[in-house]
Amino acid sequence: MFLAVQQGWGDEAIRFWRSTHVGLAAVGVWSIATGAAFGHLVLEKRGASVLAWSIIVSHYAVSIAILVRGLAKPLDFDVAALPFRPLWLGSLDVSAIAGFVAAIVTIHGASAAVRAAKTNARHGASAAA
Repeated sequence: MFLAVQQGWGDEAIRFWRSTHVGLAAVGVWSIATGAAFGHLVLEKRGASVLAWSIIVSHYAVSIAILVRGLAKPLDFDVAALPFRPLWLGSLDVSAIAGFVAAIVTIHGASAAVRAAKTNARHGASAAA
C-alpha cells in the first residue's frame, strides 16, 4: 500500500491494498472469535474438525487470492485473464465455500449448546422443586 500511495498507482490500486489489509484483519478477528467460542460450542469430534479445517482452508484460500491479485498488478497483468483468472477466482470460490461451511457448523454448534443449556436448566429447576 505504501508503494501504491508513494508511486501514484491510482485510486483502484490504493483501494485494493486498503481492502486487502482490512480483509486480512477481519480474517484474523474471525479466527480469534471462533477460537474463543469453540469451547462453548456443542460439536462432535467430526464437526469440530470440519469447523477448524474449513476456517483454515478459507483463510489460506483468500490469502492466495490476495497474493495473486497483488502480484498481477505490479507485473501489469490482468488478474481476470489467463493464467491468473482460474487461480484467483478459484481461490475466492474455495474461500467462500469453506467460510460458508464454517458458519453453518458454528451455528449448528451454538444452537446445540443453547438447547443443552435449556435442557440442563429445566432439569435443574425440576430437581430443585
